[in-house]
Amino acid sequence: MTLQERTERVWELSSAAVAPLGLEVPDVVITPAGKRSVVRVLVEPALPVDDAGDTVLEPITLDQVAEATELVSTGIDADDPFGEQPYTLEVSSPGVDRPLTSLEHFRRAVGRRVEFRPLEGEPFTERITRVAEEQIVLEDGRALSLAEAGTGQVQVEFRR
Repeated sequence: MTLQERTERVWELSSAAVAPLGLEVPDVVITPAGKRSVVRVLVEPALPVDDAGDTVLEPITLDQVAEATELVSTGIDADDPFGEQPYTLEVSSPGVDRPLTSLEHFRRAVGRRVEFRPLEGEPFTERITRVAEEQIVLEDGRALSLAEAGTGQVQVEFRR
């Protein structure tokens, strides 16, 4: 099995394992490390299907990560895509340091303050109130396309 095939298989197994928890898997990275592999599975809350783009998603909890880790580990062990090769499993969330580069990323940041780094103009920070119809709507009333928004970075707030 190639690394790409193994990565896809782990993604399939992980996605199926965490779906009952209301989580989804945005990324799986398998890195060879000597005789073993490090398997990193990112999990995050699933986006609501019938939503107007303004639902604030609760961050994933440590309990959810622990439960996801157990389910993913059980799924991988049952399918055995690594055969006899040892591996280390790491399950975590993408975290606030993930750059926001797609509408889905910005959608997950609804209700949060985000530092925008547009391709043209100065960086600015504003709260996202909605992401729908290819537009990122800000608290000050502006609506930006993904191209206008550039990239973003969630800002940690200790108090709102």
